[in-house]
Amino acid sequence: MISGSTVTVRSARGVRRRLTQILAATLVVLATQHGPGASAAKPKPPPPRYLFAGVPWLVPADTALARLVARGYGPALEAGDRDRIVCRGRMFEHDAVITGHLDEQRRLVRWVTLVAPRGDAYRWPDMRGVFGEVTREAEGRYGPPRSVTEKFRFPYERGDTREDEALRDGKATVRWTWSSKSGDRLAVEMGADVSVVLIYECAEWSALEARRRAKRASDL
Repeated sequence: MISGSTVTVRSARGVRRRLTQILAATLVVLATQHGPGASAAKPKPPPPRYLFAGVPWLVPADTALARLVARGYGPALEAGDRDRIVCRGRMFEHDAVITGHLDEQRRLVRWVTLVAPRGDAYRWPDMRGVFGEVTREAEGRYGPPRSVTEKFRFPYERGDTREDEALRDGKATVRWTWSSKSGDRLAVEMGADVSVVLIYECAEWSALEARRRAKRASDL
């Protein structure tokens, strides 16, 4: 005959044994998750930077100019000044003018690249094709644009063969834009002369513009 005290002792031992098994299993799981062989959480990739010709932001003017020359663009020294550098070259089989804007320390903060139309009487078909190439390339690198604006206003409409006139008269807007958490911005648009214009800006450009506005206001 088994006494009640004996049953109680055996039951207590069983509980302790079960708790020991649970604790051991827990320690194994923790060791697997946090031990030396465990894979560390992958850090998030940094936000993209929008760079023209791979030239980093805030490099000195001479460095930016040398980088462009190395890529085959020729410096237009007569067009440059303290606030900008200018190069000429070819992009998408068209003449192009590249202007780099500088801050007070003559560091690169903005690019404006103009891809010029040829002498066609009706420029839209060719230059809209260039615009499409540029935006496809940007989308492939940076993902979908933040905004897309392609609209024509009265008396013009897309496909009426008067797109050149609509752009000239300010009655058409064709513009795609990208923005990054890094502070960089990229806009691709069609100009009044049916050129394709690429505008690259870093966060320091906005700060420079704010300083310039404040200086102009201080003279009032």
